[in-house]
Amino acid sequence: LTEVSGLGSGDRIPVLESGTTKYVDGGDIGGGGGAAASVITKTADFTANDASGTVYINDGAGDAITATLGNSAAGTEYTFIGYPTGSNFYIVPAADISIKAFNLSANQPVSIVGGDGFAFDVTAEYGSIRLVKTDSATWAVISHTSSIETVEP
Repeated sequence: LTEVSGLGSGDRIPVLESGTTKYVDGGDIGGGGGAAASVITKTADFTANDASGTVYINDGAGDAITATLGNSAAGTEYTFIGYPTGSNFYIVPAADISIKAFNLSANQPVSIVGGDGFAFDVTAEYGSIRLVKTDSATWAVISHTSSIETVEP
């Protein structure tokens, strides 16, 4: 057998159940374990369009990187981690897509709509933001350990 780099929808995995070989779709695996589909280090601006569960790490040697959220399916989750200090992630929604969150420090909801030039900013070393695509036009911040202020990249 050859090693795979990640599992996705349409990838068939054989399993043995009561002496019968059956197949599980790769897109159905991984919901309970919390493991990332992959961890990808980025050094330049990019579009986040990898498998759900992907963790992106900014290793831009102290430079900010812009991550544009692509047109992913509902249920897709991504985590963005800023490292080292000063290596921020600007997280920008694509056109006609929004990011929604609740800013605890300001005690108010925050929304960014794609195309307006604003982004969420991961500002602290190892600061992170985790998002889930809730429908065809919305990403929601489901956890963060860094600023979620709207900023212009």
